[in-house]
Amino acid sequence: MKKHAHLILILALLLLFVSCEQKPVAQDPTQNTSTTASETESESTPSEENPTESIPFPSFDALNCHTLVTLGDTSTLAYSADTLAHAVKNLYDTYYKEYNQTVTNRAAHAGDLVNIDYAGYLDGVAFQGGTATNQTVFIVGDSGYIPGFVEGIPTHTVGEEFDVPVTFPENYGKADLAGKAVIFKMKLNAIYDLTLTDATVKELTKNEFESYNALLQEYKKKEGGSELLQALAEKSTFLEIPTESYLFFADYYRNMYRNYAAYYGMEYEEFLAMNGLSDAKLDEAAKDQAKLYISAYALAKAHSFEIDAETMSAEWESYIQRIMTEKSCSRAEAVAMVASDEKDMLKADLTYRAALNWLTDQVN
Repeated sequence: MKKHAHLILILALLLLFVSCEQKPVAQDPTQNTSTTASETESESTPSEENPTESIPFPSFDALNCHTLVTLGDTSTLAYSADTLAHAVKNLYDTYYKEYNQTVTNRAAHAGDLVNIDYAGYLDGVAFQGGTATNQTVFIVGDSGYIPGFVEGIPTHTVGEEFDVPVTFPENYGKADLAGKAVIFKMKLNAIYDLTLTDATVKELTKNEFESYNALLQEYKKKEGGSELLQALAEKSTFLEIPTESYLFFADYYRNMYRNYAAYYGMEYEEFLAMNGLSDAKLDEAAKDQAKLYISAYALAKAHSFEIDAETMSAEWESYIQRIMTEKSCSRAEAVAMVASDEKDMLKADLTYRAALNWLTDQVN
């Protein structure tokens, strides 16, 4: 039976492998199109309505996850510079974008949000689609632009014009640019001020937060929880994890990439090869994803925040009620619609989020 959208959203947590990837095709040649598809946008990516139906979601409760891993030290966990920069950027987008406050007394640096004009030249000739004006660009390592593009902006000041040499990846989505060395002529128009005064924070949040630092801490938690769990998994020592812990994720990845291959009119194996992937690499990614859940369950047991029966019952009833509302059906009909493994999916989702909350509470 097809799993409902509520619980399929748990697959958004497949962060270790999927979320750092990018679309295989893009119109803007500054965008890095050399890796794989992940973000699903209704106008540019295929449907993933049926990610996996034949393989059940693993019952991590039954696996006794705490016996499969020796957890690493959580006291040394910290947010990466990119996570901190994204937290500031998202805070700005939410609360302060309309003010457009700018910085004029310093050069741009990593973590800045800037406005630029640029024009790309191949062998001295402007190439199609390589020119844009008044573009807002975020200077972070995972900006989505081709390597070297945003990295060429720091040290320059507002009003300055400068050249940024970059080389397109060999497997870039446009053959006429793949592997080619080009020059982007840029002009830095503005550096945006991404900070807020404490008084402004209190006003914008209706006194929910007393200071900019308190609000920023909340955004750090939103941005960095999964990063912390991934870092913990990397510090941990695992026994050989059971096959049933990762088959669902492996099947999900294969179905996802088959959908993308079909969408772009390619054979599955051809699409994987173009993006530097293989079934073996997908299996490794699936194992890594299973390790995140195993780590979350082990952490919950170690620090006594396991999802108890009362909480699980209340969350399950809420889930059934949402189906009843969406489908305008009776409770019995809603229960009949759910797949047999959806309780396992729900509990995994709750445990995962509880682990993220616990970890973010430990890190400033």
